[in-house]
Amino acid sequence: MKYDDKSGISIKAEYPDEGLNVTNGTLMNIFSLHEFSKQDGVASLTVGDVNIATYYTGEDIDYYVVLILKMLENPEDYEEGLKKFHKSF
Repeated sequence: MKYDDKSGISIKAEYPDEGLNVTNGTLMNIFSLHEFSKQDGVASLTVGDVNIATYYTGEDIDYYVVLILKMLENPEDYEEGLKKFHKSF
């Protein structure tokens, strides 16, 4: 996902292609988690019956990578993979 002041949050790609039904409120929560530091990094949160692991690439690239996990999946298990993702840009 990406955020800009004019259009707000936009989803740039998603997998699987069928909608995951993530609400705009949840996307804004993810944005807010990273907004204060403006630095790249990993964060996680729980919304309803899903866990979310998210990585912000920092201001230079300004993208948010979001993993929607099952309740029993631990977001910490995905931190290293999310950090490696940034190197692919």
